[in-house]
Amino acid sequence: MKFRKIVAMTLVVVMSATLLAGCGKAKTGNATIDKMSPQELGEALVRALNERSQYKTMSEDLQAQVDDLQKKVQGVQFADPEFPAIDKVQDDTGRLTFKKPGDYVKLPDPLYIRGTDPAEVDNKISMGGARGITLKMAPIWSYRIEGNKLWLSTVSGIYGVVVIGKLAGNLDMDKINVLFDGSEGQPEIKDAWGNITQPYIPKSDGIIKSVPADPGKPAGKDGTIFWNSNKVGRQVVLHTSIEGKSGVFRAGAFAAQNASVTYVFMYDKEMDASLEDTITTAIQSISIQNIPISIEH
Repeated sequence: MKFRKIVAMTLVVVMSATLLAGCGKAKTGNATIDKMSPQELGEALVRALNERSQYKTMSEDLQAQVDDLQKKVQGVQFADPEFPAIDKVQDDTGRLTFKKPGDYVKLPDPLYIRGTDPAEVDNKISMGGARGITLKMAPIWSYRIEGNKLWLSTVSGIYGVVVIGKLAGNLDMDKINVLFDGSEGQPEIKDAWGNITQPYIPKSDGIIKSVPADPGKPAGKDGTIFWNSNKVGRQVVLHTSIEGKSGVFRAGAFAAQNASVTYVFMYDKEMDASLEDTITTAIQSISIQNIPISIEH
């Protein structure tokens, strides 16, 4: 194959030189070329063709390297897109390995069925079955479920958790108020037949006193949670300190239809109307038996 290429190249050079010699010297406007003899022009043509072939090969090799590097960089990545999660194993073998995935997985080549379009997703989350709760989250929320806990976050810096439980018996607002106001505590008392007449309540400070305060800020807001027009819980919004910075802390607890729910949301900024609206909308999307809760301050 190489011999044929050489012969073909030689023929091209000979023909070019012959044509140039037979037709006289046409002016090109390039002083260097116009001074060359037919033999020199033929040699220059060979060099030019060889160099062009070399540059083409180098260009193709470089493009292949770029494509390969882009695939590696776009492999499974952490939340920081500048940090590639495909790298070489540190054992001098040069083999590639995945690093531990972070918030999401991105493959070197997209796992995509051609001809499909993105489906509409309402971000409706169901927890606890028929007697549990549903939430409808805006697309800005990232979330994961761990058992009976729903962990939430946004890129704007909001973090939260919603916890669902089952409540035996009727709602007792005193049990909910203890969570916020604390209790001096009380011992368990039983009657002569062993029935509990006074339940044990541990001593506690409650959320309002135990959450770190932000010096110079007001106490916060206390609110009531309603479901189906009934008072079923309570919520507090407090100014707090997060690693020395001003922040906002929100906690709530309610129970209805034998489902109990507690939640906490916080962010490390001064109180922000937009962030507050994002949190409130998420909380008030919580429904029990398709009836959403509401909050009044």
